[in-house]
Amino acid sequence: MRKISFALVFIAVLSFGCQDKGQLETTSLYFYTPYQEAPEHLYGKLVSVKEVNYWTIEKDGQLIRGNQVTQKDCDSLGISSDYTAYFNEAGIPEKVDYMTYDWKVNTWKIEINENLIRKASFYRGDTVRSYQLVEYDTNKRMTDAAAYWAHNDSLRYKVKFESGEKGEIEKVSYYNPTGTVLGVSYYKWNDKMQIVSTEFRNGKDSLLRSSTAVYGENGFFSKIEYFDGTGAMENTLEMAYKTFDEKGNWLTGILSIKGKPIIFSTREYAYY
Repeated sequence: MRKISFALVFIAVLSFGCQDKGQLETTSLYFYTPYQEAPEHLYGKLVSVKEVNYWTIEKDGQLIRGNQVTQKDCDSLGISSDYTAYFNEAGIPEKVDYMTYDWKVNTWKIEINENLIRKASFYRGDTVRSYQLVEYDTNKRMTDAAAYWAHNDSLRYKVKFESGEKGEIEKVSYYNPTGTVLGVSYYKWNDKMQIVSTEFRNGKDSLLRSSTAVYGENGFFSKIEYFDGTGAMENTLEMAYKTFDEKGNWLTGILSIKGKPIIFSTREYAYY
C-alpha cells in the first residue's frame, strides 16, 4: 500500500509487536513505516517485510505489473517510497530502509531496550542526519519524544503523546524548541486496534486535514479518503488485494488513486 501522510515530522506510534489477537500471533506495521495512519497487523512472527511498487498496466483485458516506480514517480503522486522493515523476535522494528533517488537507501535505525523503542536515528546513506529520543510512563506507554540534529545535537522539535485505555495513541502534540505548539494530530481507533479517522490541526486549533479509513474482512485497509480543512475531498486511495500467502498476508494488490488503478504493489515476507 502507498499512503499519503500528513503528520508533521514525527511518526506517532504504538508498538503493538507480536500479540494474541484472536489466538493469532501478529506483527504490526506502524512505527517508522508508511502505515501510521492505517497500521497493518500482519499474521505471524515476522523477520521482515519488503514492499515494492510498480505501475499498473492493462494487457489482454487484465491489470498486470509494469515497470517499477521511481522516487520521482512517488513524489509526483504524493506517495511514499518502497521500503523494507526488519523486526526483532518481539515484533519491535529494528530498522526500516526506504528506497530513494538513484536507487539509494535512507534508513531508520532503532535502538531497543526491554522491547521499547528508545532511540531512532535517520541515515542518508552512511551518515546519520538526525535522531529521536523516546520516553515512557510506568505502564510502558509512550509519553514524550524529542528530535535532534545529529551534527550538533541541537533540538529540532518535541512531541507529546496521549493514549487511550488500551494504550492506543489518540493525540500527538508537536512543539518547536521554545515550546510553542506547532500542531496537533488526533487518531480514532476501532475495537480491532485500527485507526479509522485522523485529524491534523495547526497551533491555533484550525483544522488543516483529515482522513477516514475502511478495512476489509481480511483485516487490511481497503479505502482511505483525505479531506482538506474545509471538508472538501483531496484524495481517495483504494486497495484491491490479488494474492495472499499461506498465513493470510497479502502478496500483491492494486492501488487506485481517485478511482484509477495506478500502482501494482508486491510484498515479500520472512518469518521467524
